[in-house]
Order: sequence, then structure tokens, then C-alpha cells
Amino acid sequence: MLQPIENDVFCIAQRLRELNPEYRVLYNDRFEVHTNGLEFVVPFDTLDERTIEHAYKTRIENFDDLKSKMDFDNDKLSKSAKVDELKLADMMQYANSQVHEVVFGAADNWF
Repeated sequence: MLQPIENDVFCIAQRLRELNPEYRVLYNDRFEVHTNGLEFVVPFDTLDERTIEHAYKTRIENFDDLKSKMDFDNDKLSKSAKVDELKLADMMQYANSQVHEVVFGAADNWF
């Protein structure tokens, strides 16, 4: 059952209402911010300044900036994955093209 949070130690519920008077904080194993429906789940275990920053950052007015950052981060991850795939392909090609000789002897006495 969702329990309304009206007062908290850092006055986060009140401060959220300063951003949007319709914001309501509810709790049921996690903190949620609602208006007519669920707006967002607080991605932290506690209500603190990070919650205010998250609410501000995810507001519709900041959509273009948030989308640009997400696109930039996704492109960066995609390029990194492609580099990793190329490195793996090179390693596999190298491993498959070499004749590997197993030498027995001194290494057998390591233990």
C-alpha cells in the first residue's frame, strides 16, 4: 500500500512541490513521485538532495538536453562496443592463425 510522505527530515516532499505543486511523494518499498499518475521512481534508497536534482533533471522542460546527453552516451557506448568487437576479432584471428607448440619440461615443476 502506498503511504503518502508529507514530512521528511530534509523537507524533500515540500521542496518537490515547489518544482511542481502537483508532485506527491509516496512510499511502498521504494519512493515514488506522483501527480495524476506515477511521474518517476526515486532511484535512491533515501529522500535527499539527489531526489530534487533528479526531479529537476527529468522535467519535460529539460527533455532536449536530457535526450542529447542520452544520445551522446549511447553513441559513446556503441563505439566502445565496436572497438571491443574489433579487438576480439583480431585476437581470434591471431589465435587461429598461429601454430601453437606446447613445451613440456621445466614448467612442469612449478608446483
